[in-house]
Amino acid sequence: MRKIILYLLPFLFCLSCVDKKESVQPISLSIKNIYMDSVGIRVIHYMDGKELFDTIIASKDTFMMGNLKEDMYLLAIYWPRTFVPHQIYKDRSFNKEVGEYYNLTKAFYVEPKSSLVYEFYTDSLYTGEEIELNNITKVNVNVSQCQTCAVADEFWDNYTKFFDRKEVLVDELNLSFYRSIENKNKELSRTNFIKADSVKKSLLTDSLYKIDFDNLVQLHPESKASTFFVFYQLYLERDFEKYRNSFDILKGQALESKYYQMIKKQYDN
Repeated sequence: MRKIILYLLPFLFCLSCVDKKESVQPISLSIKNIYMDSVGIRVIHYMDGKELFDTIIASKDTFMMGNLKEDMYLLAIYWPRTFVPHQIYKDRSFNKEVGEYYNLTKAFYVEPKSSLVYEFYTDSLYTGEEIELNNITKVNVNVSQCQTCAVADEFWDNYTKFFDRKEVLVDELNLSFYRSIENKNKELSRTNFIKADSVKKSLLTDSLYKIDFDNLVQLHPESKASTFFVFYQLYLERDFEKYRNSFDILKGQALESKYYQMIKKQYDN
């Protein structure tokens, strides 16, 4: 993500320009189904990466935030690892990736006029060690009172499906890489390594993702969540023609989003 920040600076500058002042009511956030005495909580603005909150709380407590305007955010739940993968002792570079803390993350949309309460939970009750041992990564958010938030979750689910497909593809390419090494085929192993590395680093989504994305925008053309994700795809790909149809069908409340104005200013002249 850092590699694309430089050419996305105009977008981020516009983000600050259109972020109008508004009265902000306290937002309630809570964590459920994690059986631990306490966890770390970090809240980050999704687009500009600004950290808004970072503290340790009792895992069953509710905490209040008074500075969350309507927008997309990232919640990180973290704690000191109780289980250390055996690879950490074999590879120092792996050690850097594993880190001292285990993190669960969840992107979520906040719409104060619809809901002031956001409850995050795992599918079942887990201890921290069970989460680590089973490599559990999924965190849900209760968005029953916020339609825009629910639509945003649908878009994020589409991303999750894409990354699952991407992980399978990378695993297949890695397997081909190791097989070519076993067969002492240096040229093929080099080709397979480059392919796997290219797929891992690519910011582009696949055709199935695009089909599902277009369908979601068509289903929710009046949602501000749709506007955000059209903006987000342009943020990543900088290809307006690819997403012009999705942009053109936005209507109603979707046009009130600050991200609509940013897209229009940047592309639709």
